[in-house]
Amino acid sequence: MSIGKFSFIFASSLSLLSSCSDSTGGPPTDLAGEFGENWPFTVNTGEFKCIVDNGEKLALFVHDGTEYAINTFARQREYPRADPILKDHPSFGTKVNIPLSVTRAALNRCESAEE
Repeated sequence: MSIGKFSFIFASSLSLLSSCSDSTGGPPTDLAGEFGENWPFTVNTGEFKCIVDNGEKLALFVHDGTEYAINTFARQREYPRADPILKDHPSFGTKVNIPLSVTRAALNRCESAEE
C-alpha cells in the first residue's frame, strides 16, 4: 500500500471518529421503577444510550444486546424499532408511544459524555 493511500485511509478513519461519538449508561439496570407508569417497555432492565452522528443525537434503549431506536434520528439510521418490547396500548390495539421523558433520559447520555 502506498503512503498516499495509507494517509487517506487514516484521515478518513479520524474523520469518522470525530463525527460519531458514543455514550452508554453502564450496566443494565432496573429502569422501570424510575419512570413508573410512564415506562413504555415490557422489559424492566436495560440501559439508555446516545450516539452523536454528524451532529444528530440518536436515542437508543439497549436490552439483551439489542439497540432499539427511540427517536426519529435513530430510526432513520436503521436501528430496529422498539415495537417488539413496547407495551400494548390498553384502548387502541396499538403500541404505546415512547414518552418524551424516556427519550430525554437517553439523550442526556450524550450531554453527560460532553462534560
